[in-house]
Amino acid sequence: MFGHNLGILFLQLCVTGDSVLKVQVRNGAYFLKSLPISSFVKVEIRRSISSRRRDKYAAAHHQQRRFCSRVTYPVSQNNQPEFYEEFTFRISRTHLEHGDKLGISVFVQHSGEEKTPELLGGMSFSLVKMIKMAHLHTTSSQQRFFHYDDHQSHLPMGDVSVKLYEGGFFLLPDKKALTTKFAQDKISIRKYYDDIGGCSTTMSTTTSSMGSPFR
Repeated sequence: MFGHNLGILFLQLCVTGDSVLKVQVRNGAYFLKSLPISSFVKVEIRRSISSRRRDKYAAAHHQQRRFCSRVTYPVSQNNQPEFYEEFTFRISRTHLEHGDKLGISVFVQHSGEEKTPELLGGMSFSLVKMIKMAHLHTTSSQQRFFHYDDHQSHLPMGDVSVKLYEGGFFLLPDKKALTTKFAQDKISIRKYYDDIGGCSTTMSTTTSSMGSPFR
């Protein structure tokens, strides 16, 4: 139903020394020509596509502990929704050994309880990459040794919180959303919409109407 002009979701991601990932879902801006939609955000730890075959025969109870998800309260009839909710996830060695990802998805909630929510778009973040980023953003005195698989890394100490990402991320179509992310500040937004055949005039209006996303 939805094309490439999906929208942007504003986030903040932090990791602490007790292996806790904090995900703050802030607000969004949907690039839709339709009437305002009702939506919610799902945040989850999920397996990477490359590890699915490897995990096929893993114990069911282990999988239930390894993968978990949270959802925001829905925001009704608003293409610039404000969520402002925070979720926490504990990162384990198993997550890193299997290359698991943090998945964030926006769903459209149609009227009527019997209707299944429809994916608008989403993104994925590598847990391994986030741990490495936390290492780079702390000094040796703030780190503790963290070993997993054939790799070794360091996490910040328990009382240290490292901000990994803050800003807007494009809502990608389903297949891309399973593997990657696309930060707003990494590209020229106008060039992005020109490349995918979008309307730059509409885009510019939408961008200016967002104002300051961090309230």
